[in-house]
Amino acid sequence: MAELASETSECAFALTEEHCRDLFRRIREGFFVGELIRGADGRAADFVFLEINDAFSEQTGFGADEVLSHRAREVIADFPEDVMRRYETVVDTGEPVAFEIEVPALNNRSYEARAHAVGGERFAVLFLEITERKRIERELEESRALLSDIIESVDQMIWSTRPDGDPDFFNRRWYEFTGATVGTTTREEWGHLVHPDDREQAVMRWERSLQSGDPFEVEYRLRHQSSEYRWVLGRAHPVRNEQGAIIRWMGTCTDIHLQKAAAEQLELASKELSHRIKNIFAVIGGLLSMSARQHPEAEAFAAELGDRISALSIAHDYASPHGRDGSPAQGTVLGIVRQLLSPYALEGRERIVIEGDDAPLKDSAATALSLAVHELATNAAKYGAFSDPAGQVRVHGETIGDQYRLCWSEQGGPPVSVPEHLGFGTRLVDMTLRHQLGGDLTRDWRPEGLQVCLSASAEQLVGSNDGTSGLPVDSPNTPA
Repeated sequence: MAELASETSECAFALTEEHCRDLFRRIREGFFVGELIRGADGRAADFVFLEINDAFSEQTGFGADEVLSHRAREVIADFPEDVMRRYETVVDTGEPVAFEIEVPALNNRSYEARAHAVGGERFAVLFLEITERKRIERELEESRALLSDIIESVDQMIWSTRPDGDPDFFNRRWYEFTGATVGTTTREEWGHLVHPDDREQAVMRWERSLQSGDPFEVEYRLRHQSSEYRWVLGRAHPVRNEQGAIIRWMGTCTDIHLQKAAAEQLELASKELSHRIKNIFAVIGGLLSMSARQHPEAEAFAAELGDRISALSIAHDYASPHGRDGSPAQGTVLGIVRQLLSPYALEGRERIVIEGDDAPLKDSAATALSLAVHELATNAAKYGAFSDPAGQVRVHGETIGDQYRLCWSEQGGPPVSVPEHLGFGTRLVDMTLRHQLGGDLTRDWRPEGLQVCLSASAEQLVGSNDGTSGLPVDSPNTPA
């Protein structure tokens, strides 16, 4: 606009020249030439419009007949006094002046203007309406202010970095938490605020995210203003442009110190409870053995009941807390089967084959599954494949839609036939599986060996211990 203003002001010296008039008509900027009218004190009191172009009318709404040869204060009664002073300065000093103005008399239209002296009391003004631009700027500023209010009001540490990971913003909550001087947290300073034992892992994960573009998440201890290290959860996600390139990282730090302390207390209490339950199993087992010695006629019953208690103990070990948060270790369906059948393996012989789809097992399903597998193994040892050294048991897992199917197949043992009635253990297993898992149990008494298949909803049987559905785990054929 400055170059165009210079050219038009030069033309204003010779308004009769055709090429200048053509220039005035063609430009999209509004243009006018005015002549100051001074008062008795020598100050500019008004000015007269001597020349305007078509864009002047388009951007102000005034036609040539309303403006030419008229005084400015006649056209706009409340003509801004500060603008009049600017025009006076231009004429008196010969120096150009650039400014922005909002004119209430013209429906609060905004203009960007540049004024030049053109000789005598005359001056030329080139202007462009910027009402829409100013509206957008105001809205952007309001949005920035709103975003700033949100960022500063939430009880959350918020930060951002450039694509290379160098931080360029931390909100007020960050400085309140760390006690660092506002504006002093650099990439290196952040590292110094992290607990020495957590620093290497936190930095490594951050560097990995910067290289891969994957979201960042890590728990670490951050130095509090009290000099205490408190546990926080750090997270960050990349912000990408339309081409997919990362232009910024936005992150948060959440104070989880109280949650971590509560989890440690829960873990301690859970382990203590688990220890006491195991002691109860041991006491019951001891009482059964002692009772069996005193009552030989109940020895078989006591041994069978003791085996079931042992299976429950294994299930308890599976479901007891092992993680830092007091949750059970994540095991699998075939994993607990393998553990329960390990006593029946024979060295140097593929007596037990465990194969097919494996899947994470809910700790809530461990007891029912353990009882079922134990009962099958016990019966196989008495009457089936495990009663013959040449016998074999094959356990196959399969995911079918939203169902998980576990099949037990025996071969190589004594011939079998449908029993006249089901024993207590078998009825107990049926009841447990159907009531606890909503599962279905089928038996096929084939001459070559018993086949039993358990089908249950994946939602009831498999899945992570946090309640989410578990995906099958690849599992090769595994002899026990």
